[in-house]
Amino acid sequence: MPLTREKKDKLRKRYKTISAILKLLLLLFILVGLPLYIYFFRHDIIEQFSTIEQIEAFFAEYKTQSIIYYLALQIIQIIICVIPGQGLQFAAGYMYGFWMGYVWSLIGAFLGTVISYYLAKVLGHDAMHMAKLAPTTMIFIPCKEGISHNPAEFAKLEDICRAVNVLAKLIEAEANE
Repeated sequence: MPLTREKKDKLRKRYKTISAILKLLLLLFILVGLPLYIYFFRHDIIEQFSTIEQIEAFFAEYKTQSIIYYLALQIIQIIICVIPGQGLQFAAGYMYGFWMGYVWSLIGAFLGTVISYYLAKVLGHDAMHMAKLAPTTMIFIPCKEGISHNPAEFAKLEDICRAVNVLAKLIEAEANE
């Protein structure tokens, strides 16, 4: 017996809601769960990269692959906020020289930022389906020429900062209720 249009729509909505919940849970795991796990249960990872000497020793051990490891660590450090990054940048300057260390640091930071952006975009985009389960809100930022959800999308840093301030005030207001 074929499904009616109404049943198909209902199943599609249910699928979107479940998919949105799973994506949000994965995003929360990456942004909150993983850093908390590392901080409380694998603090040795943080300690391993807490001094320049330890970072230099790590790179000396993996000399031939050091640039790839450096980029990977820099990317991970951007995505998982509890991993300290300053020692990595100093070690890159020491290991590769000032300018090449600077270049590798910028490349790693850029890649980490792009990955973080797309993690939030892909995993957080369907949060609108969460409105069925809990109160939600959206904060809109003016984009150049009104283009949104497109590679040509561009927002001014001032507008992004205003939106972050709005979000911070909203969280503070909710916490005080």
